[in-house]
Amino acid sequence: MKHDDQTRSLVTEVVPEAFPWVRFLPREDVQAFVVELVDALEGAEALCNPAPVAQVITSWRHTAEVHADPELLAVLQRDGDDFGAVARSGGSGRVSPKRGDPVAPPAVGGEWEIRFSTAEAVKGWHELEAAARGNLRKAWETMRTDPGPGPGKPTSRHHQLKGGLAHGTHQGRSLPRWQLEVTGAGRVWYLFDEPRRTVWGQHAGVGHPKQAD
Repeated sequence: MKHDDQTRSLVTEVVPEAFPWVRFLPREDVQAFVVELVDALEGAEALCNPAPVAQVITSWRHTAEVHADPELLAVLQRDGDDFGAVARSGGSGRVSPKRGDPVAPPAVGGEWEIRFSTAEAVKGWHELEAAARGNLRKAWETMRTDPGPGPGKPTSRHHQLKGGLAHGTHQGRSLPRWQLEVTGAGRVWYLFDEPRRTVWGQHAGVGHPKQAD
């Protein structure tokens, strides 16, 4: 009971003051954030290592930023389809293909297929290519070879979203949703389809989501 009272106090008083961006989270996500934050604080204290706490805060803040952007949120909550393969330098699949578009090389060995799941992802990927081709190439390589959980992850630049946005839907199947930072402002959001060894790009953007201050 005492722990419940402390959690309620954190939700209603301390957390909104310390982290104003929680106002953009659904109420149930605010409660989930508090529980995870308290657990991380206790564990970090035992290890004398604050890194896990910083990661929890970063992941939840990025989740709040998506909730703060209605257009982005609507795209991520949509059931995705197959809009073609993602080439290294940004070629599209069946959405307005052009003569000379680059072709995605087939996945070999332990590599993952990378495919677009929305038209917005196609458009945003091309915009990122124009703005930061080198960084986008590195992001493509990460998605190709190491898109999901594993050693050294999560990081502040590459992690699964939290709460109700931790999963998304592709062709009726619920899949983990990850965010990958391409530049200081650019992001790619994708679904991690382990059974099919496929990464489904839901959205990509040059600009940062609306800031959750």
